Amino acid sequence: MKIRPFRLSDLKPISRLEREAFGPHSFDTLSLLSYGIFSRGGFLVAEEDGQVAAHCITKRTGRNSWEIASIAVRLEYRRRGIGTALLTEAFQLFRSRGGREATLEVKVDNRDAQRLYERFGFSVKERLHGYYGPRHDGFLMVADLSESQTPKSPP
Repeated sequence: MKIRPFRLSDLKPISRLEREAFGPHSFDTLSLLSYGIFSRGGFLVAEEDGQVAAHCITKRTGRNSWEIASIAVRLEYRRRGIGTALLTEAFQLFRSRGGREATLEVKVDNRDAQRLYERFGFSVKERLHGYYGPRHDGFLMVADLSESQTPKSPP
């Protein structure tokens, strides 16, 4: 597996992955292109066997704060450590640019993703009622980047 910055040729497979992973809550192609152009290295792609296996889109939200706007792994590549590798790379990027805090939003019922994020020190800060539509709440999760960079091992 190789992690690298977004390339324009990634747009179509990442757009497809976004739709598969997030359905109506996915970023549209124009938004993905905008992130790709303006992210300054914060749009990471995991490549396996020459194919886009996953991506992680980040953005700076303040002087010392960052957001993970999207992270998704293709179904057939899950449980191989790709999400962990992308988050590790993202945290290195945040810290190298003075980041002290990272945030993300996740569906309340997405326990697999929450467990991954908790390994990186994320904790629930707030329940976001209706964030993903009526009766579909989300959690705002926050991580202190001054904590250890290495994720905790899964239980």
